[in-house]
Amino acid sequence: MRRRGLTLVEMIVALTIFGIVSAALFMVFRGHLSLSGPLQARADMIHDARASFDILSRELRHCSSIQSGQADSILFLARISGVSQTYKYALHGRSLRREAGGSGMQEVTERAVDLGFTYLNLEGNVVSPPITIANDQLVKRILVTVSVMLPDESDTFTVSGAVAPRNI
Repeated sequence: MRRRGLTLVEMIVALTIFGIVSAALFMVFRGHLSLSGPLQARADMIHDARASFDILSRELRHCSSIQSGQADSILFLARISGVSQTYKYALHGRSLRREAGGSGMQEVTERAVDLGFTYLNLEGNVVSPPITIANDQLVKRILVTVSVMLPDESDTFTVSGAVAPRNI
């Protein structure tokens, strides 16, 4: 006589194996989730630094005069899309802020810990701040540094590069 189906012992063994495999998969999935939070925070930090640097360098490239250039802030006039207006970048606490055309300071990123400007002449020598309209024609390149920090303050990411103002 042939029997169809499974015995009780076979069912228990199958359920036990299924439970062990399910528990192992759950542990792997949970481990992945615990890693994705810090990785996402790091990706956000890198994105904030790069986006801040890109905005600043794009506007600075159109600079026609530096009204006030310090080591940690800059106020300049730029003509973008046919409109001339002043731009100001400075740190306020842990916030990189930007003012365009007197519209008030707006936050570019809230995780900034450092903003730096180094002004270079044609020969690549440093032009010491303060930079003003009286000596801005000496500046041919500006080294810009933006550093941001993870929310838990465990790591920093820095973006830096040279910007050559086209209209000075």
